[in-house]
Amino acid sequence: GLNGGYGFGSSDWRAPVGATGGFDTSGGLVGGTIGYNFQTGALVWGIEGDFDWANIKGSTTGAFCFATCTTKDSWLGTGRLRLGYAFDRWLPYVTGGAAFGDVKAVSPVGSETTTKVGWTIGGGVEWAFLANWTAKAEYLYVDLGNGDCSGGCSAAPINVKFQTSLVRGGLNYRF
Repeated sequence: GLNGGYGFGSSDWRAPVGATGGFDTSGGLVGGTIGYNFQTGALVWGIEGDFDWANIKGSTTGAFCFATCTTKDSWLGTGRLRLGYAFDRWLPYVTGGAAFGDVKAVSPVGSETTTKVGWTIGGGVEWAFLANWTAKAEYLYVDLGNGDCSGGCSAAPINVKFQTSLVRGGLNYRF
């Protein structure tokens, strides 16, 4: 399937010489989804993976960021389990699992990109509008945790945190 949406969240930089405090991040994402569902009665069990190009970013100044410090996520993927309850053509569900992202930290003295692994949890609703076609709307909270930006961003190690909430829609074809 295909999906697209919007992410909004926060980033925080911490270093021995100070901290930025939390600052907002936001931006769009678009990508693909693949999965498998198994239905027993009204219960639907599934596994789902997605990979999205993302442009979720934010910047701040102050503390040790004498010019601008920026955090940007350029791609985001998840691998999740899904559990839902089917009502005719509607499927509300909860989901959770692993999250992966490419987080770039840019400071006035350099930058560093790190592939981060974290977790995600959320829920949504899927609607079967034609024989093999479904549309869905979902919310996911993604926490890619803390990562060190050591060497590229500053002389001292910097701890960069990235969290985001995703609101997205999708269109799926069922085989």
